[in-house]
Amino acid sequence: MPTDETEALYRALDLLEDAIDGGYRSARPLPDFVQPEPMAKACAARDASTGGSPASANDSLESVAAESARCRKCRLAAGRKRSVPGEGALRPLVLIIGEGPGGEEDATGRPFVGPAGQLLD
Repeated sequence: MPTDETEALYRALDLLEDAIDGGYRSARPLPDFVQPEPMAKACAARDASTGGSPASANDSLESVAAESARCRKCRLAAGRKRSVPGEGALRPLVLIIGEGPGGEEDATGRPFVGPAGQLLD
């Protein structure tokens, strides 16, 4: 993401935090944003170490959900009832990523239906 977009997103999230807290603070100084290594290089290194394959920009949410349901690479797979791959816009401006699914998420297969979802509502 270009630096100007990163800064604009940071400022928008800062204002959102103010609104949620019910008040207004003076603007915080921008942190020094560090551009990460090129995504292709980072993904290739990750895939080589995990045996995974990169997702295609053309992958459908359904194919990602099916792959998630088949995956047994981590300990979450042993005790889950359903995988919780996510839902929503295909190309969101902001993406919210939670921790491992809780009991409510595991039961429904949908993200953020427990206490975290209530907080987001």
